[in-house]
Amino acid sequence: MITVFFADSYESMPKLLFPCESAKETCEFLSPSCKMSLVLFPQDLGFVKKCQTYLLLYFIFLIFAFDYYFDTRLRNTRRLPYYILRWAYEQKFMKIILNSKYEHLREYLKNLEHHFVHDGKEIFRDRNVVKKLEVDGLKLCVKKYASPSLPGKIAQRLYKTPKGKKAYYRPLQLRERGFDSPEPVAFVRYRKGLVGSTTYFVCLYSNYRYNMVDALSLPASERDDLIVAFARFVARLHERGFLHRDFSSSNVLYDVVNEKFRFALIDTNSIRTGRPVSVERGCENLAQLAGDDEFFTKLAKEYADARNADPLKCIEIIQREWKKD
Repeated sequence: MITVFFADSYESMPKLLFPCESAKETCEFLSPSCKMSLVLFPQDLGFVKKCQTYLLLYFIFLIFAFDYYFDTRLRNTRRLPYYILRWAYEQKFMKIILNSKYEHLREYLKNLEHHFVHDGKEIFRDRNVVKKLEVDGLKLCVKKYASPSLPGKIAQRLYKTPKGKKAYYRPLQLRERGFDSPEPVAFVRYRKGLVGSTTYFVCLYSNYRYNMVDALSLPASERDDLIVAFARFVARLHERGFLHRDFSSSNVLYDVVNEKFRFALIDTNSIRTGRPVSVERGCENLAQLAGDDEFFTKLAKEYADARNADPLKCIEIIQREWKKD
């Protein structure tokens, strides 16, 4: 027989059990009646959440062990492990993180999985799928993330933040600091079984008509003006501590608003935030863009000038990154 105690503090634990030295330590020992006991001292909800999967796997292992290797009362319940695994696999839960401005979309988002399959227009498909949906006069961009590998599923179940959740919070941080990114609407997660899950990120559809891939086909004078504005935008972004680690040209949208170039970042789940980005790391980041020698020469010069750095060194760093690829 297995006895499990969850104690919020040492004072609330059963008197017959002795306390652990560490608050997050799991104690296993035999009680006076020779029954196996397990005591947990969680000090925060995060620890309890991580323990859930471990405990379930622990119990399943014990059931198999006692059932097949020991002559116990579980002799007549050989199919019990099968029923436990089947029950765990069939459990399905949904989680929604919703922008308070769009609370009226909650019922719609509860059926997002159905709407994504049957409605809307597909605008991108690779490992991830992106669709454009319309509801209540709003144009939504919905991204369905590909299912990760088994180690990735386990990591997300225990401690790792899903990409869709990062994609929801990063635009909020960008917009707070004066950078444009499509306004996030919701993060939706369907969880099935022990580690299976499907995640969606929902944002408003951007009205910006171009991305930086289109810059290569512009007339020389217009392209130069665009590069100058873009270099200053990236310099300001890096100085504020934002580093887009998937800084491809297709992930930077732009348009002309009030006779000025405006830029918006998408696919922001890979953005790192924190300390200001160094000039060297910033130049390495620029090397992820698409362009010719003339484009990068102008971009490196304007970026270095905006950050009071050496343009030649920035060009050298970009060329070094090209050789790595």
